[in-house]
Amino acid sequence: MEPNLSPNPASNPFAEPSTFSSYPLWIKGFGALIVAAVIASLITSFPYLVAKRQLTIAGRAAYKEDYKTAETVFSEILKNHPQSMEARLGYAKALFAQHTSDADAKALKALEGCRIDEIDWADLEKVMPEEYQERFKPVKNQSTKSMSKSDSTSSSNATSTSSTTSTSPSTSTSQESSEKEQNQ
Repeated sequence: MEPNLSPNPASNPFAEPSTFSSYPLWIKGFGALIVAAVIASLITSFPYLVAKRQLTIAGRAAYKEDYKTAETVFSEILKNHPQSMEARLGYAKALFAQHTSDADAKALKALEGCRIDEIDWADLEKVMPEEYQERFKPVKNQSTKSMSKSDSTSSSNATSTSSTTSTSPSTSTSQESSEKEQNQ
């Protein structure tokens, strides 16, 4: 006699496929919450995905030295995301690379209030005219000093000194004017 190797449907709970109506209510609810969360995240993240794509396009244009296209795309990004540091720095770099006084003024305006780290500063220095670099150096050097000073002070003082790390051309310009007046 041959052994019966076929599974017995009565003894195997997985023999028949389950239908959606056979799941407990809490599993259905949990599944609905997961689906809702996925849909909500797709809806809310879509503008950021578009901005990231635009950043890639603008970065490629700048790499190919098509600074007008890079300026246009970075400008579009800044309309929807005005606080984007990557877009503000890229916009400023594209403007400085055009070597016009109008573009330089727009670039300085875009950099107002930005905190620029060493890597971004090195990239920015490559295209920024030297006359503007001099305006930023006192602020840049002051931020280095305030950072080391904040390590030894309390956290409340560190918060107040961290505001000096922002690179503001207007602050640098007023410092530069007062230095010129003192020298004369």
